[in-house]
Amino acid sequence: DIQAPTSRASQGHHCYKRIMSSTNTKRGKIILFGDSITQMSFSAADCGWGAWIADRYQRRADVLNRGFSGYNSDWFLKFAATDEGKADLFDHDNVKIVTVFF
Repeated sequence: DIQAPTSRASQGHHCYKRIMSSTNTKRGKIILFGDSITQMSFSAADCGWGAWIADRYQRRADVLNRGFSGYNSDWFLKFAATDEGKADLFDHDNVKIVTVFF
């Protein structure tokens, strides 16, 4: 029995339905910590590395950019010690990858 090949679009739709119907639909997270280089990593005009990571892991993980222009490691650690910093930086479930770039 020979079957006609299915299109990539229909295969993708089938996979999407299977993923969304599974019991574990929570996406992993990738968090990018750093300075202005990290902040600008989502710049499409500059072909940023953060945008590349988001594209590479699309539909599998959410990429969160926590780049702070002008920050160095001392300032970052001071911010991380505050309640606001802790919530913004560390209050995330299902983190799979973290980058630190200062």
